[in-house]
Amino acid sequence: MLNSYNRIAPFYSILSRIVYGKSLIHIQEKLVSYLPKEGNILILGGGDGAVLPYLFKHAPLLSISYVESSSQMIELASKKTNSGQQITFYHNDDFSVDEQQIDFIFAAFFFDLFDEEKIRSIIHSLEDNCNCTNGIRWFIADFDLSDISKNVWIRKFQIKLSITFFVLSTQHKTRNLPLIFNAFDKTGYKTLNKSTIKNGFLRAEVFYK
Repeated sequence: MLNSYNRIAPFYSILSRIVYGKSLIHIQEKLVSYLPKEGNILILGGGDGAVLPYLFKHAPLLSISYVESSSQMIELASKKTNSGQQITFYHNDDFSVDEQQIDFIFAAFFFDLFDEEKIRSIIHSLEDNCNCTNGIRWFIADFDLSDISKNVWIRKFQIKLSITFFVLSTQHKTRNLPLIFNAFDKTGYKTLNKSTIKNGFLRAEVFYK
């Protein structure tokens, strides 16, 4: 929902570090390292922009369309941009941007907001609307409970705690962690690159067709 995250925007980074330490940004750093140096990238649900300095350091020539449903998150993100960074902010919750070619889509801790049917619907919708003749590459980072090798109950508790918090504070509707990466498999995507940290709990994967 539009602006449902405004209330927690100033505290989002602090809260995530209390629960997960620096691991959420570390897995995004790994994902950024897979990005090409040039092209047009769409960032879905970029939040407060914590990843933007890493993006600029890795690929300063990327042209960024940054979609975020919270106006307060966009305000915070705009303060993290480099003066030379090519970025346009879009405040909406339907993922729409000006008509242009999109080569890459970057979604970190975004798809866990939706159930698997909605994830597949978003994938198909953006495939149809991104005007990319060579196919889109998706850069995805998120939680994964399917192949954890250690501390399973701790990880499940962290997820439960996070979901409960967002249900209470932002009207978040999803009550369980969806099988995000399986949704890409089921829509015909293959893996180009993959990394995990925290014994598989956090996963970064690049998908292509």
